Amino acid sequence: MEVEEFFSKVKVGVETRLWKIIKEQTAYEKLNYALSGGKRLRSCLAILVFNACGGRNIERALEAAAAIEFVHSASLVHDDILDRDLQRRGKPAAYLKYGVEDAILLGHKMVSLGLKMVVNHGLEVLKTLVDTWDLTLKGEMMDIELSKRKIEDLISNGKKLYFDVISEKTASLFAGSCKIGAQEAEANEDLQSLFWKYGNLVGIAHQLADDYAEMKRGKLEVLPLTFLISTYTLGNDVKMELNRAVKEKNLRELGVNGKLSFKSEIERVVLEAESLAKDERIPNSPYKEVLVGAPRYIVERMLAEVGEQRSFNV
Repeated sequence: MEVEEFFSKVKVGVETRLWKIIKEQTAYEKLNYALSGGKRLRSCLAILVFNACGGRNIERALEAAAAIEFVHSASLVHDDILDRDLQRRGKPAAYLKYGVEDAILLGHKMVSLGLKMVVNHGLEVLKTLVDTWDLTLKGEMMDIELSKRKIEDLISNGKKLYFDVISEKTASLFAGSCKIGAQEAEANEDLQSLFWKYGNLVGIAHQLADDYAEMKRGKLEVLPLTFLISTYTLGNDVKMELNRAVKEKNLRELGVNGKLSFKSEIERVVLEAESLAKDERIPNSPYKEVLVGAPRYIVERMLAEVGEQRSFNV
C-alpha cells in the first residue's frame, strides 16, 4: 500500500465529517475558509496508527481525526496573527479577511467544536487532545519569548532552544494525533507511548522541512535562526549584525547558509522515525509499511514544493 494512496482516501473521509459539522454552524463561511486547503497530515496519521493497531470502529476514529483538524486549524489562525503572516494555504490569512477580533474568536470556536466531537470518546482521548492543545500553546509562548532573548543566548544554546520550541509548538500535535489513533484502537499504553514518540519525530521532521523550504523561498523567522546561528563561531561585529537581524526577522543580507545543517537534521530525524515504525511491538500489516514510509513521504512532498530533488540524503 502506497502512502499517498492511503492519505488520499483518509483525507476524503475526514473532510466529509468536517463539512458535515460546519454546515450546521452560523459561522459556516469563516469555518470553511479556515479549514479549506489543508493537507490533513495529522488526521491521516491518526487513522494510519488506528489501522496499524488493528482498530475496528473506523467511523469513530474518523470523528476523532476530524476533531484534530479543528484544533490544528485553530492553532494556524492564531499563529498567523502572532507572526503577522499574510498567507495561509494559498490565500490571505483569516485575520486579514475577517479582522483580528473575528479571527481570534474563530480559532476559539474551532477548538470548542473539536473538543465537543470527542467528549463521548472517553476521558483518555479527550485528555490527550486537551493536553496536546496545551503543549501547542506552550510552544507558541516559548516562540514569542525567544524573540526577546539576547543574541548570546541564541549563539550558545540555539539548537536546543529550537528543538525545545518545535517539539512543543508543532510536533506535539503530530504526537497527540498518533496517540489518539492508538487510543481509538484500544491499544495498550506501551503502544500509545511508542506512537507518541513516532508522531513527535514526524512532527519535528515536518517543521525542519518547513523551515528549510521557507529559507529556500528567502524567508527566515527567529525560530530557525536560533538553530542556524548556534552552528557558527562569530565575532562581536557579526553578533551585533545578527542581533539586528533577529529583531528584523531578516537574515538574507548576512549571507548565512544553513541548508546543509537543516538537511542533515531532517535525514537524522526521518531515519529515527522509520526505525521506530519498524518496532516489533507494532503488528505486521500493510499499514506498518505505510508507517515506515510516511515520514519520508511527508518531508519529500514539502521539499518538492521548493524544487528539491526527491532524495534529501546528505
